[in-house]
Amino acid sequence: MKEQIVGAIVGAIITGLFSVLIFHLGNFSTQESIVESLSVRFNSVDSNMSYEQALQIVYEENENLKIENDNLKTQLDKVNMKINDQQAQIDKQKSEEEISKIIQNATEYGNSLNYVQALYILNNVKDKTPEIEMLINDYSQKYESSIIEQANSLKAEEKLDEACNLIKEAFNILPNSQTLKHELEEIENSYPKNMVDAVPAYESGGNGYKEYSIAIEGATDYFTMAGVNYTNGITFDADINILSEDITWAVYNLNNQFTNLEFIVGHVDGTYLGNETSLQIFYDGIIKEEIPLKPDMIPQPVSLDISGVTQLKMQVSSSGLDHPIYGLGNPVIK
Repeated sequence: MKEQIVGAIVGAIITGLFSVLIFHLGNFSTQESIVESLSVRFNSVDSNMSYEQALQIVYEENENLKIENDNLKTQLDKVNMKINDQQAQIDKQKSEEEISKIIQNATEYGNSLNYVQALYILNNVKDKTPEIEMLINDYSQKYESSIIEQANSLKAEEKLDEACNLIKEAFNILPNSQTLKHELEEIENSYPKNMVDAVPAYESGGNGYKEYSIAIEGATDYFTMAGVNYTNGITFDADINILSEDITWAVYNLNNQFTNLEFIVGHVDGTYLGNETSLQIFYDGIIKEEIPLKPDMIPQPVSLDISGVTQLKMQVSSSGLDHPIYGLGNPVIK
C-alpha cells in the first residue's frame, strides 16, 4: 500500500511538472513566468530564483522522491516476505494436522480390516507423505492376501464364478496387482472344459473313433444314449474286424495340467448290441480303471482323478460284428 501511495505522489508531481512546463512554454515567453509558476507548486522554489536554480531544485526533489520510493519498496518487500513466511508456516502446520487426521482415520479402518476404505482415503491424498506411502503399501498387501484367501475358499467349494467376480472387484482397488492377475488366470483355467476341445486325442487306432464338439460342429452332429442326445463326447466302435485291431483306442496329452475327468459312459442307441466288453483307462502306460460295458446298460457317470497324469489312454475291446458303439457323453476335464 505504501508503495502504491508513494508511486502515486511521484507520478502526480512529475505529471504536474511537465504540465506546467508545457503550459508555460506554450503560453509564456519569459523564464521568470516559469519560475513564478513553479514557486506556486513547489515550496522549495522561490519566485526570486533563477530559471536554472528552480529547475535544479525540482529535479533534485524528484530524485529524492525516487530514492525514498525505492527505500519504501524495499521495506515493503521485506514485510511481504515476512508475512509470506508466517503464512507458509501456518499452512504447513495446518497441512500436517490434516495429514495426521487422515492417517488416523485410515488407520482406524485398517485396524478393523476394512482395507478398501482405508486405501480409498489414503489414495485420495494429493501430496502423499512417506508415512502415507508406507500405509498404502501395507494395506494393499493385506487386502491382496485377504482376497486370495477368500478366493481359495470359494475355489474349494467349486464356486468359481464367485471367486472370479471377487478377484475382478479387487482389481478396482489394486489394478496393477500381479498376484491378483495370476490368481484370476488360475481360476479361469480351473473351469471345467470339454475334453474334446481342451485335449483332443493326438493319436487313435483300431476301429472307428470319433470326437463330437458343439464348439466345432454346432449341434448338428450328435450321438444318443438312453434317449439323451450328446453334442459333446467320444464314441468307440467295438466291431470285430479281422482286418483291423480288436480294440479301439485313443491317447491324450494331459501334460500334468489337469486333476479330474468326468463323463457319462454307455451304449449308443441304435447300434449293434454285441457282447459285454470294457472301457480300459491307462495312466502313463499303466492300466488304472476298467469299466464294464454292456449293450443293455444304463449310462453311468464316471469320475477319474487324473492328478499328475501326463498321458491318458482309453480303449474299448471288440464285442461283436456290425459295429456296436459305446460312447462317452459330455467328457469334462478340469
